[in-house]
Amino acid sequence: MKRFILTFFSLTLFFALRGFAQCPDPSITADGFHPQPEDLPCIINNGTAYSETVQVNVPASFDTTLPLIGPTTVTIDSIRIDSINNRPTGIAYSCTPSDCVFEGGSAGCVTFSGSTTDPAMDYVLEIYATAWVKVAGSPQTFSGFDISQAGLEYYLTVISECDNCPNTGGEFTADALANNPDICVGGSTTLSVDITDSGNRGPYTYEWSDPSNSLDSNTVANPVASPATSETYNVTVSDTCGNTTISSVDVNVITGPAASFGVSDNGNGAFSFDASASTGVPTLIYDWDFGDGSAAGSGELTTHTYTAEGTYDVVLTVTDDCGASDDHTEPVDVIITSVNDLSQAVDYVKVYPNPNNGTFEVRIKSADIKSNYSLRLMDLQGKEIYAESVSNQNVEFKRSMNFNHLNAGMYFLHISSDGLTYVERLVIQK
Repeated sequence: MKRFILTFFSLTLFFALRGFAQCPDPSITADGFHPQPEDLPCIINNGTAYSETVQVNVPASFDTTLPLIGPTTVTIDSIRIDSINNRPTGIAYSCTPSDCVFEGGSAGCVTFSGSTTDPAMDYVLEIYATAWVKVAGSPQTFSGFDISQAGLEYYLTVISECDNCPNTGGEFTADALANNPDICVGGSTTLSVDITDSGNRGPYTYEWSDPSNSLDSNTVANPVASPATSETYNVTVSDTCGNTTISSVDVNVITGPAASFGVSDNGNGAFSFDASASTGVPTLIYDWDFGDGSAAGSGELTTHTYTAEGTYDVVLTVTDDCGASDDHTEPVDVIITSVNDLSQAVDYVKVYPNPNNGTFEVRIKSADIKSNYSLRLMDLQGKEIYAESVSNQNVEFKRSMNFNHLNAGMYFLHISSDGLTYVERLVIQK
């Protein structure tokens, strides 16, 4: 009878390839423990956490030949795993169901978990079990059997970090990083390494290239870099198995901005300034001095209107986030063409209200001039928005203007008659 029960276990006990997402897994239908012990993931003896679940499928019955009985069918009521000995230190086991009793024709699970620092070797498990069966309809109980006595060994494999074993090894890569890749002159940044190692083969060693001697250490994971000029750092990462991987990271030293700008003459003292040609990182602050004692301007694009003719030195100062700055100067020649000629030849020229919302009135009173007037509205870039010629035979000229569709801003109204011109700076507010 002992031979019969050992034969039963030799037919039904073997281990699973991996822990299952669910256990028992109904897609596994073969009787026994799944799968063979050599297919189990290995336990790494550096204290790495280990957890693997195996499935037990107990047959409902099996055929055998027994002494004095001959060929017969044995029906299994249930089996119970009583103990699993000779496990690596720190590796425990548990069952589902928790009492480790598996009924005939059903499935259950055994989970091995924990960590160990035991020597690398195969640990042959001593599995003791009890079976409740019926032989020729007669209930029988068999207990205290060591499954290894059947000639079939079951074991857990413990390896060192660098041993070969199924499901170990895998990807080993490194990605060098800088917490701030753009630094100011005299500044510093901390480097780091992001390691991907599915073989879990740390701890790691680091060797950084340092051609300008700008690292505080070239053998740590997070050195501080303080280069005087832009630098590329290479790092070689090695694991405990002697495998290496290399990565690099660039650190850019901001050398300072360069100021530059263009000028557009919009006529009659109005100018536009464009500093988009200036360079610098990460961001720039723009300060403008228009050279006529007026308030300073700001922004990459700006405008200014001069009230008197002459040559003015316009100075742009750009400042970066590091506090470094640069200046650029351009002279502008201001010519105001007959701005007051018409107003001097008539009693008055009025444009009101000013500022306005786009609606205003033009009035001109003159006892001597009774001719046509030309009205032209220009934007800051000198683009003509509106033009009209009107006839006048009265002492006082009146004209209502409506430009509600225009955006808020500054415009210039040119009023001309008989070769004389008056320019009114017009402010539209919304």
